[in-house]
Amino acid sequence: MTTPTRQLSFRSGRHGRRAEERAPARRRSRLRRWLWLAALLVLCLAGAGGVRLYASSWLVISNVSVTGAQALDPNDLRDTAAIAGQRYFSADTGAAAKRLLALPRVKSATVTRRFPHFATIAVVERQPAGVWTAGGVSYLVDSEGVVLDTTSDAGSLPVVDATGSSSDLRVGGRVDPDALLIAAKVAQFAPNAIGQHAVHVQYDRDTGASVLTDRGTLVRLGDSKNLDYKLAVWQQVVATVSAADLHELDLRDGDRPYYR
Repeated sequence: MTTPTRQLSFRSGRHGRRAEERAPARRRSRLRRWLWLAALLVLCLAGAGGVRLYASSWLVISNVSVTGAQALDPNDLRDTAAIAGQRYFSADTGAAAKRLLALPRVKSATVTRRFPHFATIAVVERQPAGVWTAGGVSYLVDSEGVVLDTTSDAGSLPVVDATGSSSDLRVGGRVDPDALLIAAKVAQFAPNAIGQHAVHVQYDRDTGASVLTDRGTLVRLGDSKNLDYKLAVWQQVVATVSAADLHELDLRDGDRPYYR
């Protein structure tokens, strides 16, 4: 009778130890499940909060500042960019800048965002370099030949008369900037180098630019190629030919001037 008793006691002890060893493992397993559930709950709450934040008016661009505007109205730039009212994360700043660049006065434009609902429009305006007259209308034009606006006052800007050459001209179009360069250069050169003033600069698509001085001399310069050399030849001709004998001077061939 003693042998079975010892055997039963031996088995009971072995099973007891196994049960004691499994208990901590079960507790760890339950703890991991609870941690996963807690993490999932936090993620769900965070996701719900993120969705509500994304959809809130707090992330809608409502404050738009403008820098660089001089002749242009900042409110017109805001309206053209149309960035206000867009959501911060999906606002298309590239498209807004492209709309601004379509304005004749705008040379460059950038649109940037700043968290959470700010945007900045930065523009560089084209500057008038001269006045181009065509079809009875005077246009402000920049140094690249871009037509900026109409004007009734040229002020001190050089004026190019292109009557008959630009009948279809309009704001936003382009003209030959070469003639503007010539007009500006001659306006500085003539009074200082030859003691005369350019009273009229005429442009023709075929023959280029011609200048009429206050002495009644018509000087044909053509384009701006070798312009400094042409002006030097003009100065030399004026110094050697009597003003009464100099009615027309053709410098379009550069080193082969013609005068009469």
